[in-house]
Amino acid sequence: AAVPITGFGNAVVSSAIEHKSEGYVLGVGGNMFKLAGSVILFGVFSAFVVALIKTILVKFGVVSW
Repeated sequence: AAVPITGFGNAVVSSAIEHKSEGYVLGVGGNMFKLAGSVILFGVFSAFVVALIKTILVKFGVVSW
């Protein structure tokens, strides 16, 4: 479990350090999630879809919680 977490952290930090010379707001803040932003977006969207499917299944009584 530690390998994906450290790899994700490395992707965020390396991009932030690379663009530090451009300033904190536009350099670090603007480019920090350039690579990792798609991973975060996919994770949030997947969690939403799974929760929606679970809610529908519980509502119709297919699965009891």
